[in-house]
Amino acid sequence: MNKLKKALVMVLALAMVLTCAMVTPVQAAGKLNKKSVSIYETETVSLTVKGVKSVTWKTSDKKIATVDKKGLVKGVKKGTCTVTAKDTKTKAAYSCKVTVKAAKSLGIAAKDISVFTGGETISYPGEKIKGATYVLDGKKLGKKDYSTWTDKDGERVVSYVTLTKKLTDGKHTFAIQKKGYKTVTKSFKFTALKIDGMFLEGEDGEPWVSDGILYVFCTPKLDGKDFVIKVDGTEVKPKDAFLSGDGFFVIWVDATGLSAGEHKVSVTAEGIPDGEASFTVK
Repeated sequence: MNKLKKALVMVLALAMVLTCAMVTPVQAAGKLNKKSVSIYETETVSLTVKGVKSVTWKTSDKKIATVDKKGLVKGVKKGTCTVTAKDTKTKAAYSCKVTVKAAKSLGIAAKDISVFTGGETISYPGEKIKGATYVLDGKKLGKKDYSTWTDKDGERVVSYVTLTKKLTDGKHTFAIQKKGYKTVTKSFKFTALKIDGMFLEGEDGEPWVSDGILYVFCTPKLDGKDFVIKVDGTEVKPKDAFLSGDGFFVIWVDATGLSAGEHKVSVTAEGIPDGEASFTVK
């Protein structure tokens, strides 16, 4: 009888062990790089799960923070939410508490950012933003990638970012970031200047008169060369001539003495095809 009892106890003990093994939850194999983060509005932070091949990402509140399929979290507005990564194989979940803090404004909008057609200059109004980081096509620019300067002309103040490497034709994004401030992002399509001999191609390259000044837009190859400019066949001395941030060589001529109607301007320089165009004084 004692033997029977011992056998029964052993069977029950084994059954309990098997039952516990069956209900023991699957242990998470991965590890989230951050369990909690604090970011500002428009700021981003990257979350990753080590030790897991594939996960899906989800945010508990898209109005507070969003997350893409690669785990990049972006603050939307002040508040708290939870971003979760779920192992597609084991279904194990990894959560991160995300706190989004209110951010200040840089005082400019995307529409205020200008991209010059020369492909190397980008500007925004006002003084240079101290402590700012510039991001081109998702890549933060280093000190060797650009230089900055500010132009002050009376009440007009404009800051310029000059790229070391010119933009290529196509779609681009340019962003200005600063800790504690909302990121400003400019999305644009860039098309390099087209030169037809001496002058720019198309309507943008046609000479025109404004406030008594004749503006003539020429090939950048004219920079540093001796040239002759004539208006209605008479050589004139330019008020100014320089390589603009837009990538073309611009010549300014005093047009206050010209009568209303159509006139002609010509520019010649060694090694460059001669250019002649018409313009109208109203």
